[in-house]
Amino acid sequence: MASSNAFAALLAGQVQASAGGGSEVISGTANGADVVVVANLMPIYPYFMEAPAGIQKPTDLKGQSIAITNPGATFDIASRVALKKVGLDPTDVQFIKTGSVVNVQSALMSGQVQGGLAQVPDTLKLEAAGLHPIIDMSTLQAPAAGTVVSMQRAYVDANKDVTQKIVDSIVQAYAIEKEDRSTTVKVLKQYLKSEDDAAMGATYDYFVAKAPPTVPRPEQFMDAFAVLAEQDQRINSVDLAKMIDASYFQKASGG
Repeated sequence: MASSNAFAALLAGQVQASAGGGSEVISGTANGADVVVVANLMPIYPYFMEAPAGIQKPTDLKGQSIAITNPGATFDIASRVALKKVGLDPTDVQFIKTGSVVNVQSALMSGQVQGGLAQVPDTLKLEAAGLHPIIDMSTLQAPAAGTVVSMQRAYVDANKDVTQKIVDSIVQAYAIEKEDRSTTVKVLKQYLKSEDDAAMGATYDYFVAKAPPTVPRPEQFMDAFAVLAEQDQRINSVDLAKMIDASYFQKASGG
Protein backbone atom coordinates (compact mmCIF):
# COMPACT_ATOMS: atom_id res chain seq x y z
CA MET A 1 0.00 0.00 0.00
CA ALA A 2 1.36 3.43 -0.92
CA SER A 3 2.14 5.55 2.13
CA SER A 4 -0.45 8.17 1.12
CA ASN A 5 -3.10 5.44 0.94
CA ALA A 6 -1.98 4.07 4.31
CA PHE A 7 -2.36 7.48 5.94
CA ALA A 8 -5.79 7.92 4.37
CA ALA A 9 -6.76 4.51 5.76
CA LEU A 10 -5.57 5.63 9.20
CA LEU A 11 -7.71 8.76 9.08
CA ALA A 12 -10.69 6.69 7.92
CA GLY A 13 -10.30 4.36 10.90
CA GLN A 14 -9.56 1.36 8.68
CA VAL A 15 -6.18 0.74 10.34
CA GLN A 16 -4.81 1.64 13.75
CA ALA A 17 -1.27 2.57 12.69
CA SER A 18 0.26 3.90 9.51
CA ALA A 19 3.85 3.91 8.25
CA GLY A 20 4.44 6.77 5.83
CA GLY A 21 6.25 10.00 5.15
CA GLY A 22 6.54 12.66 7.80
CA SER A 23 5.36 15.20 5.23
CA GLU A 24 2.00 13.43 5.03
CA VAL A 25 1.55 13.65 8.79
CA ILE A 26 2.36 17.36 8.78
CA SER A 27 -0.06 18.05 5.93
CA GLY A 28 -2.75 15.94 7.56
CA THR A 29 -2.32 17.76 10.86
CA ALA A 30 -2.57 21.12 9.10
CA ASN A 31 -5.83 19.94 7.57
CA GLY A 32 -7.36 19.00 10.91
CA ALA A 33 -6.20 15.44 11.57
CA ASP A 34 -5.33 14.70 15.19
CA VAL A 35 -2.58 12.13 14.89
CA VAL A 36 0.55 11.38 16.87
CA VAL A 37 3.90 10.03 15.69
CA VAL A 38 5.24 7.27 17.94
CA ALA A 39 8.33 6.08 16.03
CA ASN A 40 10.66 7.15 13.25
CA LEU A 41 11.59 4.23 11.01
CA MET A 42 13.73 6.27 8.60
CA PRO A 43 15.69 9.01 10.42
CA ILE A 44 18.01 9.61 7.44
CA TYR A 45 17.52 10.40 3.78
CA PRO A 46 18.33 6.98 2.25
CA TYR A 47 18.75 8.36 -1.24
CA PHE A 48 21.36 8.75 -3.91
CA MET A 49 21.08 11.47 -6.53
CA GLU A 50 21.56 9.52 -9.74
CA ALA A 51 22.69 11.21 -12.94
CA PRO A 52 23.89 10.34 -16.46
CA ALA A 53 27.55 10.35 -17.44
CA GLY A 54 27.38 13.96 -18.59
CA ILE A 55 26.71 15.11 -15.03
CA GLN A 56 29.90 14.48 -13.07
CA LYS A 57 29.38 16.53 -9.93
CA PRO A 58 26.43 18.05 -8.08
CA THR A 59 27.02 21.58 -9.36
CA ASP A 60 26.63 20.27 -12.93
CA LEU A 61 22.91 20.04 -12.16
CA LYS A 62 22.56 23.82 -12.31
CA GLY A 63 20.16 24.68 -15.11
CA GLN A 64 19.14 21.04 -15.52
CA SER A 65 15.98 19.09 -14.69
CA ILE A 66 15.38 16.75 -11.74
CA ALA A 67 12.58 14.21 -11.55
CA ILE A 68 10.39 14.08 -8.44
CA THR A 69 7.23 12.16 -7.64
CA ASN A 70 4.90 14.99 -6.55
CA PRO A 71 5.37 18.48 -5.10
CA GLY A 72 5.61 18.31 -1.31
CA ALA A 73 6.24 14.56 -1.32
CA THR A 74 9.35 12.95 0.13
CA PHE A 75 11.30 12.95 -3.16
CA ASP A 76 10.62 16.66 -3.61
CA ILE A 77 11.67 17.53 -0.07
CA ALA A 78 14.76 15.32 -0.15
CA SER A 79 15.86 16.67 -3.54
CA ARG A 80 15.69 20.23 -2.22
CA VAL A 81 17.65 19.28 0.90
CA ALA A 82 20.32 17.56 -1.21
CA LEU A 83 20.73 20.58 -3.47
CA LYS A 84 21.06 22.99 -0.55
CA LYS A 85 23.61 20.75 1.16
CA VAL A 86 25.88 20.83 -1.91
CA GLY A 87 25.62 24.58 -2.38
CA LEU A 88 22.83 24.83 -4.94
CA ASP A 89 19.48 26.56 -4.60
CA PRO A 90 16.36 24.61 -5.59
CA THR A 91 15.59 27.43 -8.01
CA ASP A 92 18.77 26.48 -9.90
CA VAL A 93 17.00 23.43 -11.35
CA GLN A 94 13.66 22.54 -12.88
CA PHE A 95 11.64 19.95 -10.98
CA ILE A 96 9.69 17.56 -13.19
CA LYS A 97 6.64 15.95 -11.59
CA THR A 98 6.38 12.29 -12.61
CA GLY A 99 3.78 10.97 -10.16
CA SER A 100 5.62 7.90 -8.87
CA VAL A 101 9.00 6.43 -7.96
CA VAL A 102 8.81 4.11 -10.98
CA ASN A 103 8.28 7.11 -13.23
CA VAL A 104 11.28 8.89 -11.71
CA GLN A 105 13.41 5.90 -12.66
CA SER A 106 11.94 5.79 -16.16
CA ALA A 107 12.66 9.49 -16.66
CA LEU A 108 16.27 8.95 -15.59
CA MET A 109 16.81 5.92 -17.80
CA SER A 110 15.23 7.57 -20.85
CA GLY A 111 17.30 10.73 -20.48
CA GLN A 112 14.27 12.96 -19.96
CA VAL A 113 15.91 14.41 -16.84
CA GLN A 114 19.48 14.87 -15.68
CA GLY A 115 18.95 13.94 -12.05
CA GLY A 116 16.67 12.05 -9.73
CA LEU A 117 16.70 10.31 -6.39
CA ALA A 118 16.78 6.56 -5.91
CA GLN A 119 17.40 4.21 -3.04
CA VAL A 120 18.82 0.73 -2.74
CA PRO A 121 18.02 -1.63 -4.47
CA ASP A 122 16.71 0.59 -7.29
CA THR A 123 20.15 2.17 -7.56
CA LEU A 124 21.57 -1.14 -8.78
CA LYS A 125 19.28 -1.19 -11.82
CA LEU A 126 19.91 2.45 -12.63
CA GLU A 127 23.67 2.14 -12.34
CA ALA A 128 23.66 -1.00 -14.46
CA ALA A 129 21.96 1.15 -17.12
CA GLY A 130 24.78 3.69 -17.05
CA LEU A 131 23.74 6.21 -14.41
CA HIS A 132 25.92 6.99 -11.42
CA PRO A 133 25.49 8.58 -7.97
CA ILE A 134 26.68 12.15 -7.50
CA ILE A 135 25.23 12.67 -4.00
CA ASP A 136 24.91 10.14 -1.18
CA MET A 137 22.36 11.72 1.13
CA SER A 138 23.19 9.40 4.01
CA THR A 139 26.47 11.30 4.39
CA LEU A 140 24.86 14.75 4.63
CA GLN A 141 24.00 14.47 8.34
CA ALA A 142 20.50 15.75 7.71
CA PRO A 143 17.86 14.53 10.20
CA ALA A 144 14.79 13.21 8.44
CA ALA A 145 11.36 11.68 8.92
CA GLY A 146 11.18 9.61 5.77
CA THR A 147 8.98 6.90 7.25
CA VAL A 148 7.23 7.41 10.56
CA VAL A 149 4.61 5.44 12.46
CA SER A 150 1.55 7.54 13.19
CA MET A 151 -1.69 6.76 14.99
CA GLN A 152 -4.91 8.59 15.75
CA ARG A 153 -4.46 10.41 19.05
CA ALA A 154 -7.85 9.25 20.34
CA TYR A 155 -6.86 5.64 19.71
CA VAL A 156 -3.50 6.07 21.45
CA ASP A 157 -5.11 7.69 24.48
CA ALA A 158 -7.64 4.86 24.75
CA ASN A 159 -5.17 2.04 24.00
CA LYS A 160 -1.84 2.91 25.57
CA ASP A 161 -0.94 -0.74 26.14
CA VAL A 162 -1.57 -1.66 22.50
CA THR A 163 0.41 1.36 21.34
CA GLN A 164 3.33 0.31 23.51
CA LYS A 165 3.22 -3.23 22.10
CA ILE A 166 3.29 -1.87 18.55
CA VAL A 167 6.37 0.21 19.28
CA ASP A 168 7.96 -2.63 21.27
CA SER A 169 7.58 -4.86 18.21
CA ILE A 170 9.44 -2.34 16.05
CA VAL A 171 12.42 -2.26 18.40
CA GLN A 172 12.40 -6.05 18.80
CA ALA A 173 12.17 -6.60 15.04
CA TYR A 174 15.20 -4.41 14.40
CA ALA A 175 17.20 -6.35 16.99
CA ILE A 176 16.35 -9.58 15.14
CA GLU A 177 17.23 -7.99 11.79
CA LYS A 178 20.72 -7.11 13.01
CA GLU A 179 21.36 -10.62 14.29
CA ASP A 180 19.78 -12.71 11.53
CA ARG A 181 20.70 -11.55 8.04
CA SER A 182 19.54 -14.67 6.20
CA THR A 183 16.03 -14.65 7.66
CA THR A 184 15.67 -10.92 7.11
CA VAL A 185 16.72 -11.24 3.47
CA LYS A 186 14.10 -13.98 3.02
CA VAL A 187 11.45 -11.64 4.43
CA LEU A 188 12.60 -8.87 2.10
CA LYS A 189 12.28 -11.22 -0.86
CA GLN A 190 8.76 -12.12 0.20
CA TYR A 191 7.46 -8.60 0.70
CA LEU A 192 9.36 -6.96 -2.14
CA LYS A 193 8.47 -9.89 -4.42
CA SER A 194 12.04 -10.37 -5.56
CA GLU A 195 14.31 -13.38 -5.94
CA ASP A 196 17.35 -11.21 -6.66
CA ASP A 197 19.86 -12.24 -3.99
CA ALA A 198 22.25 -9.40 -4.76
CA ALA A 199 19.55 -6.72 -4.65
CA MET A 200 17.96 -8.00 -1.46
CA GLY A 201 21.35 -8.45 0.19
CA ALA A 202 22.31 -4.89 -0.72
CA THR A 203 19.01 -3.65 0.68
CA TYR A 204 19.65 -5.42 3.97
CA ASP A 205 23.24 -4.19 4.24
CA TYR A 206 22.32 -0.58 3.56
CA PHE A 207 19.23 -0.13 5.70
CA VAL A 208 20.17 -2.22 8.71
CA ALA A 209 23.52 -0.45 8.97
CA LYS A 210 22.45 3.10 8.22
CA ALA A 211 18.80 3.50 9.18
CA PRO A 212 17.88 2.05 12.57
CA PRO A 213 14.45 3.08 13.89
CA THR A 214 14.67 5.82 16.46
CA VAL A 215 12.86 8.18 18.80
CA PRO A 216 10.78 10.73 16.87
CA ARG A 217 11.95 14.32 17.39
CA PRO A 218 10.73 17.67 16.01
CA GLU A 219 14.01 18.44 14.22
CA GLN A 220 13.53 15.37 12.02
CA PHE A 221 10.47 17.04 10.48
CA MET A 222 11.91 20.51 9.91
CA ASP A 223 12.92 20.03 6.26
CA ALA A 224 9.45 18.81 5.35
CA PHE A 225 7.87 21.58 7.42
CA ALA A 226 9.87 24.29 5.65
CA VAL A 227 9.11 23.04 2.13
CA LEU A 228 5.42 22.48 2.84
CA ALA A 229 5.04 25.88 4.53
CA GLU A 230 6.21 27.55 1.31
CA GLN A 231 3.34 25.85 -0.50
CA ASP A 232 0.60 26.13 2.15
CA GLN A 233 0.48 28.75 4.91
CA ARG A 234 -1.67 26.45 7.06
CA ILE A 235 1.44 24.38 7.73
CA ASN A 236 2.70 27.14 10.03
CA SER A 237 -0.08 26.28 12.47
CA VAL A 238 1.30 22.77 13.07
CA ASP A 239 2.94 22.25 16.46
CA LEU A 240 5.57 19.59 15.77
CA ALA A 241 6.20 18.94 19.46
CA LYS A 242 2.50 18.22 20.02
CA MET A 243 2.42 15.98 16.95
CA ILE A 244 5.05 13.68 18.49
CA ASP A 245 4.99 11.34 21.49
CA ALA A 246 8.48 9.98 22.07
CA SER A 247 7.62 8.19 25.30
CA TYR A 248 6.60 4.88 23.71
CA PHE A 249 9.84 4.48 21.79
CA GLN A 250 11.90 5.61 24.76
CA LYS A 251 10.28 2.95 26.92
CA ALA A 252 10.66 0.28 24.24
CA SER A 253 14.35 1.01 23.73
CA GLY A 254 15.14 1.57 27.38
CA GLY A 255 16.20 5.12 26.59
